[in-house]
Amino acid sequence: MEELKKIQTQNDSQSKQIEALTCSTKDLLRTSIMELYKTHKQCRQLTEEEREYLDDLYNDYTAEGGNSFIKKLYLRMCKWDIIVDDEN
Repeated sequence: MEELKKIQTQNDSQSKQIEALTCSTKDLLRTSIMELYKTHKQCRQLTEEEREYLDDLYNDYTAEGGNSFIKKLYLRMCKWDIIVDDEN
C-alpha cells in the first residue's frame, strides 16, 4: 500500500510538471505568432519561409489547445501577400 501511495505521489508531481511545460510551450507559440503579426501588420506581407513558419507555429499552438484570439490573427495573416524568392 505504501508503494502505491509513493507511485501516486510521483505521478501527481509529474502531471503537474507536464501541465506547466504545456502551458509554457503554448505561451511561447502564442508569443511567436503575435510577434510575426506585429512585425508585418503594416505591410501585410510574409516571405514564403515566414508563412511556413507561421503555419507550423499555428498547428502546434492549436494542438496544445490554443484560443480563438490567435486563430483570428492567423486567419488574417493567411490573407496577406506572400513574397516569393525566385532564387530558391
